[in-house]
Amino acid sequence: MVTKAVILCGGPSRGTRFRPLNLSADTPKPLFPIAGKPMIWHQISAISKVKDCTEALLIGFWSEETFAGFVKEMNKEFPHLTTRYLREWQELGTAGGTYHFRDLITKGSPTAFFVIHSDIACSFPLTQLKAFHERHRGVGTIQATRVPRESAGRYGCIVADETALAVHYAEKPESYISDLVSTGVYLFDVSLFAEIKRVIDTRSSVIEPDPFSFSDELVRLEQDVIVPLADQRKLYVYETDAPWRPIKSAGSAIPANALYLVQYQEVSSPLLYKAPGADGPEIVQPVTIDPSATIAPTAKIGPNVAIGPNVVVKDGVRIANSIVLDNTQLEVNSVVLHAIVGARCRLAPWARVEGAPFVSEGSSPKSSIAILASDVTVTRDVSIRSCIVLPNKSLSRSAANEVLL
Repeated sequence: MVTKAVILCGGPSRGTRFRPLNLSADTPKPLFPIAGKPMIWHQISAISKVKDCTEALLIGFWSEETFAGFVKEMNKEFPHLTTRYLREWQELGTAGGTYHFRDLITKGSPTAFFVIHSDIACSFPLTQLKAFHERHRGVGTIQATRVPRESAGRYGCIVADETALAVHYAEKPESYISDLVSTGVYLFDVSLFAEIKRVIDTRSSVIEPDPFSFSDELVRLEQDVIVPLADQRKLYVYETDAPWRPIKSAGSAIPANALYLVQYQEVSSPLLYKAPGADGPEIVQPVTIDPSATIAPTAKIGPNVAIGPNVVVKDGVRIANSIVLDNTQLEVNSVVLHAIVGARCRLAPWARVEGAPFVSEGSSPKSSIAILASDVTVTRDVSIRSCIVLPNKSLSRSAANEVLL
């Protein structure tokens, strides 16, 4: 079965919960580094391993220049998989954008195509999903997983029968329906486009009699397309226990980072950092460090740490459960725990940036990941605990549980 893949990348007006990490023009959310690689690199890497998958199409409302460099790198790294970015002429919604580019998706006569949201972290068992999809005659397959009952209402909830046929779908229901939720990964037959057209035509027929009305161009995949397909018994559910994390708020990048780092460790990925020898820093795996970074031999790093290009880590520094972005300097004896430190930041000697382990979306701000946006300076002996700090700040006093504007 020849397939393609669509990755839904959104646009500048989306991903507002990810602020302040995406306030910088050079760090749109889909390209934010997770485990040392851009967020959507992980999807493309998984897609490249699917037999007979020929093309990955990134659909969004970002400018072409935003993704040009990334697309070029992906075509070099995965030469057997063509990667392209397709820009919507206006924001069309997750189903509307896919439908708009239907001719390009169906070019070459693929029999099916994956649709994957950009803001999720997962092991992406796409080969198993494809094998499951080939065994039924539905329009599509939803990859699903189980979550705790109390958090199920934050996601798209699915009710399936004993044959794995979806009989009901509700996006973020107000009352409990099921603990089986969509992971944001789908495999559809090309007949999906006829189903989306039916939704668009139905909407147009409703509004045409009113000459003063206007069409809402947004067609949402989950609410507008999957809901009726489930009601019509046209979807099946592939349930997996593979680790999965949504990446919605800025702090949720930390558990996603840990998920991918553990995967690196399980497969002995070359992306894992290998200390140069006995005189190197103390490393508690899993850790990934860009080769251009400079790490002092008395630093202690890990577990679950990703360090970006040109970062300087000096003597006595301690980093754990954190992401440190490019061109940041961590001076002697500074500490970064449960935190994200943005690009071009500087922590002076004995400065401390510390959060608390990420629990879930909507958890108490008093127990949150500490986040420094780009170009932030933390001066000597200052402690920043569970704070969100906007770009271009110099912090000369300690703070806790604040948003520092």
